[in-house]
Amino acid sequence: MAILDAITQMAESRGLSKEFIVEVIKETLVTVAKNDFGEDAQVDVFLAESDGAIKAFLVKKAVKKVTNSVSEISITDAQKLGKDYKLKDEIRVEFPFGKLTRNSIILAKGLLQQKIREKEKEKVQQKYLTKVGEIGIGTVQKIDRREIVVKLKDAEGVIPLRERIPEEKYYQGDNIKAYILGVTPGGRVLLSRTHPEFLRKLFAQEVPEIQENIVEIKLVARIPGIRAKIAVLSTNPKVDPVGACVGTGGSRIRAVVRELNNERIDVIQYSQEPIVLVSRALSGVNILHEDINLDDGRISIVVKSEELPKAIGKNGQNAMLASKLLSLRIDIISETEFKSKGIALVPEIPKSIKEILIAHGFLTTADILNKGTSELLKLPGIGEKRATKIFEIAKKFTE
Repeated sequence: MAILDAITQMAESRGLSKEFIVEVIKETLVTVAKNDFGEDAQVDVFLAESDGAIKAFLVKKAVKKVTNSVSEISITDAQKLGKDYKLKDEIRVEFPFGKLTRNSIILAKGLLQQKIREKEKEKVQQKYLTKVGEIGIGTVQKIDRREIVVKLKDAEGVIPLRERIPEEKYYQGDNIKAYILGVTPGGRVLLSRTHPEFLRKLFAQEVPEIQENIVEIKLVARIPGIRAKIAVLSTNPKVDPVGACVGTGGSRIRAVVRELNNERIDVIQYSQEPIVLVSRALSGVNILHEDINLDDGRISIVVKSEELPKAIGKNGQNAMLASKLLSLRIDIISETEFKSKGIALVPEIPKSIKEILIAHGFLTTADILNKGTSELLKLPGIGEKRATKIFEIAKKFTE
């Protein structure tokens, strides 16, 4: 039973079925036998469940005169194996493994290992493809400039350079969490610590209200390792979604921040009103005027001059994250600049008229006031009544 015991132990240690290991052994022995006897050889391999013995046979045809010793056996020799054999009967002739050449034995070992490794990779792929979008937890095994190798529970993971948080330090033996992106062709689990969904999953681990579907993270944007924004919504009017994510004394958000190498996280309340959401995404700045064009994925806003630095943020991070969060291009203009350059932002002027004005050099409200209604009347599609109205609108904004 030693062979059966070894097969059972191998199957358990590698997480494979005993039947698969047995089949691989049989296939391997057939391959190496053909390597010795030739591709035309018919080979059968059996594993006796009673005593665990592995037996291999060459299938030969009983003939009067042997011309091919691999595929034929004389009827005389055949009848020594069994009295009832007749000409043209197929007879299984056992051959001992000791007859295999040394090269065939080396080949057998290599093939067996290869087939088992392939099955292990296939198993990893099947398992972890169902885990894409979840968080994987493992131990750092190896670090180099190109990647971090992570030992997961039953697979090897890899975090490529592009999926690492910049400036984050890793050490061999560290516990590490990462977002599962997929499985590489080589059977390694592809991981990320920069993916926006990693942030969403980390909050889900810390906030019970998210797990219970009371609070939903609607939008996520990150500059990995530096700053992030999430927009949250509550399905229960009694539950404050921002407070739920921050936690008492900031306990919940601190746990996420620590995991992300002190990435600063802004939590804002989601709104279906674009201008309200833009204001919240830009750290609550007061928006004086806006021009929204969702078809073009663009929104232009005017803010008080003293609030412009706040809206833009350090190195433009606040505006950049707000734009990523909303998937919109956000143009931010100060009130002072608006009065001299802001024709595109005047909501009272229809879009079609704006296009005519801009095409003919009326780029600002100041241009309209300086050139007057007489110049407006020269433009196509603008009569006296419309010219007067445009002039009054420009005068009001300038004032």
